[in-house]
Amino acid sequence: MFNHIYYKISPTDYILNTDAIIEPFTLDYVKDYLRISSTDDDVLIGDLITTARNFGEKYTGRDFINKTYVCYLNNFPFNYAEIEIRKSKLTSITSIQYYKDDVLTTIDSSIYYFTDNNEYSSILVKDGQSWASDADNRKQAVKITFVSGYGATADDVPQGIKTAMLAHIANMYENRGDCSDCDIAFKNSKAASLYSPYRLSSTILEVVHGLW
Repeated sequence: MFNHIYYKISPTDYILNTDAIIEPFTLDYVKDYLRISSTDDDVLIGDLITTARNFGEKYTGRDFINKTYVCYLNNFPFNYAEIEIRKSKLTSITSIQYYKDDVLTTIDSSIYYFTDNNEYSSILVKDGQSWASDADNRKQAVKITFVSGYGATADDVPQGIKTAMLAHIANMYENRGDCSDCDIAFKNSKAASLYSPYRLSSTILEVVHGLW
């Protein structure tokens, strides 16, 4: 049983370090779905696949294929605080480092763990362990490198997300050149409704407050 009151802090300055190295679909798969046999639009369709993924990730708040990010804290939190990583789904922690005498020092991974959560996961120090107390007094003193996404392969992406992507790709292909406001067109599309079960609560709140 936990005897401590946990509170959450979230790092700032999330920086994409390594983008997804593959897409959820191959060019041939999408061409077969669109019933296209010629190679005339291969470049266009390839671009539409990437565009659909980017829109889908923004709309759901999730990374479909694994990406590596770096984020920062100005200092380590109190030992019972949760470091909430605001990317989803947290797959692994590559490293937690901090500046000591202007030199990056890596924290031993055995002292911390992260929670398994469908939305935002948290990093916590293990019972009996503690974060370093000798970090430099500076901005971005703590550097966290992590991987976020459903997995490293297309097979890891949920089928519902793939179905939504295909609907979006088909709509963009059939109506190319007709989009005066792509954000609005997307939100009113079949793809947006198919993405609904996968949306993070934070992205739904953004729509309520008119931010998306």
